[in-house]
Amino acid sequence: MMNRSACTAAFFFSLLLIFMIPLQANASSGKTAFDSNAGKQVKQIPQYDASGLQGKSSLSVDEHFDISGQTNAAGSLIAANSIETIAYHKNGKSRFYPSSTTKIMTLYTALKHGNLDEEVLIPVEAVDVPYDSSLAEVRPGEKMSLETLLYGLMLPSGNDAAVATAHHISGSTEKFMELVNDEAAAMGAEDTHFVNPHGYHDPEHYTTPYDLALMMFELLKQEDAEQFLTTHTYKGDYTDPFGENKQRVWTTTNEQIYPVSKSYSPFVTGGKTGYTSQARYNLVSFTNAGGNLYVTAAMRGGKENRYTDTAYLVTSALAETEIPHSPVEQISGFTFWKK
Repeated sequence: MMNRSACTAAFFFSLLLIFMIPLQANASSGKTAFDSNAGKQVKQIPQYDASGLQGKSSLSVDEHFDISGQTNAAGSLIAANSIETIAYHKNGKSRFYPSSTTKIMTLYTALKHGNLDEEVLIPVEAVDVPYDSSLAEVRPGEKMSLETLLYGLMLPSGNDAAVATAHHISGSTEKFMELVNDEAAAMGAEDTHFVNPHGYHDPEHYTTPYDLALMMFELLKQEDAEQFLTTHTYKGDYTDPFGENKQRVWTTTNEQIYPVSKSYSPFVTGGKTGYTSQARYNLVSFTNAGGNLYVTAAMRGGKENRYTDTAYLVTSALAETEIPHSPVEQISGFTFWKK
């Protein structure tokens, strides 16, 4: 005959079996007995898988660059004076989602094919952007100069302003993106493909740190480009659909050029931020210092460390006394600095 303690142990063991059996049965189906959706088809949200997008960088990761240490972003690069002189890279030729850093190519194409004094009529398509887009709040029927619209594109990172820009330059987003991709290819951005003018996530919308830096170098050759990359606050005049003169104020999303921000750096002249949940945090920047032009790219980083990575790369490059160092070595068709 079992004593009281033995009976108690047997009772709790039986309870454990009662709960464990359904848990084990549900484990094979991906559910638990406590799943409120048990019995229903549960959509699993996959973790970000880079394998389908990021190939191994064709830039050698075994070389010794002038800048030591590591950046936090998954992909990063700094080059001095041209893309051919790379001081440091990490996954420089691997593909990443660019998010709103895409807009530097939208700006480039608009500056090359438009005129800043042109009047733009905001089209109805400008409101046809994803609900969680960053916006400049431009509205159909408003009129403004292309210059004002481009500030709305770059400072608040307006996806609506990007669509309006595309329609003004090419008549439709589709035709504009053909032009953008042609321009990118003409620059030599071989690992870039853009499907929209703002960078909202699409699996077929990608670039590399190398290509992104290349695009920035080419953009800065445009006479009026810098003003859109260095201004932190802008008051834009426009006419509303009823003919009333109005003004709208935009502030940059780039905390590195905003003096009151904790991420501000006096060593960074300007740039463009980007973020989507799939891309994470991106930043492409430039610095004019000591008679040299430095361009940096930080892709798939953190909200803050994209800024610290950029500042680290720039201050490290500024510490160098010669540009470029010698001897140089050709690797996979690209030139690297070596000590």
